[in-house]
Amino acid sequence: MFCCVNEQGPGHNSEDKSEKEDQEPNRQAEKAPSPSSSPPPPSQKLSNLPSFLAALSNFDTAVGEAGLAPLTSKEKSTRLFGPEAGEGLQASADLRIVAQTITTYPLWPGRTDLRFGDPVADAFVVRTFGPRVLSVLTDGCGWGPKSCNASRDAITAFSEFVEEHNEAASCVKDVAEMLLKAMNAAHDTVLARSTDRNDIGTTTLVGGLLLPLQNQGQSIFIAAAVGDAKVFVYEKASGSVRDLTSGNRPVAADATDPGGRLGPQLKGGLPDLRNLRLYHRFCMAGDMVVMLSDGVHDNLDPQWLGLLPSTLDKAAQALPSKWEEIPEADRASMKDRHREQMLLNLINEQDKQSDRVLRQLMDHCTRTTEGSREFFLNGKRLPDDYSKYPGKMDHATAIVFKVQ
Repeated sequence: MFCCVNEQGPGHNSEDKSEKEDQEPNRQAEKAPSPSSSPPPPSQKLSNLPSFLAALSNFDTAVGEAGLAPLTSKEKSTRLFGPEAGEGLQASADLRIVAQTITTYPLWPGRTDLRFGDPVADAFVVRTFGPRVLSVLTDGCGWGPKSCNASRDAITAFSEFVEEHNEAASCVKDVAEMLLKAMNAAHDTVLARSTDRNDIGTTTLVGGLLLPLQNQGQSIFIAAAVGDAKVFVYEKASGSVRDLTSGNRPVAADATDPGGRLGPQLKGGLPDLRNLRLYHRFCMAGDMVVMLSDGVHDNLDPQWLGLLPSTLDKAAQALPSKWEEIPEADRASMKDRHREQMLLNLINEQDKQSDRVLRQLMDHCTRTTEGSREFFLNGKRLPDDYSKYPGKMDHATAIVFKVQ
């Protein structure tokens, strides 16, 4: 999921290979190495709860007191899970809720069933409970079955925890606490796979709930996130897009560092919770929530697209020509605005239809990285020239849904 700085990697668009087991294709294999299909049972006791609940300290108290509309609807639930069905788009019957995972890595030469970076380490779950919508996205760190197992174990534990406990929540604070406990359960389940920490991968995770509020005629989307996935909200009333997770991956950070992750990243098998945060946004009917792994949103980043700061707008003409020469805060703000504007343009061009927005996002990622895939197959390291080889090859996941 991250840019590789190892000289053995393919170059500037590469996945972090620190956990990849073999650079050569298995010519005897009929398919890519598969992760275990059965995650270990979740722990009954949450092992690091105070560390996870610390994220509540920065949550708005007034927002937390808001009451939730009672869960009385008998509407048939939607359940989407991927990428078990391959790279096809998964959708609710009315196409209001859609999700998809693809890979923008090339096929191994001579193979039609094996790509670099397989098995895909992204995963998604979307589930509805009457008017409530649960959406979860995980992105295993690195290549190989360990990363894939960590991603699948975490998303299974997180979603099952929320499914079991969400009906008991009566206010927003209850939901915030539940999401952080689900994050803890996800970490514990990742660790439960093996007593040998070297056999366990790590993963990022973002999981949220859209919930109608009591007596207010509006909903709230609240999410817990660790790592570098992003959540955007399109607001119909203002005609704007906002990145709820702005700043979750500092622009000056090591490119292989997502800012945090679940699994045994730290001494003693502890998770890296540096950027664990709660995010929320009040929503109205017609708004849209868009959750993206870095394999998608990095292809909306102007630097990855080979754009110079001075070309973004007239006000930037006096800025340095190199991104690295711009102060970090200004650089982050410029990138946020560019991603938000690109996504807004795409949403408007696709008539604000969830399925069309998702398809266009995936098409954009595939088109943007085409030159990198072709160069990569020459067996050479990609040059650090984003103007010639824009974008980032990766596993790429998007969840898009409209608020009712």
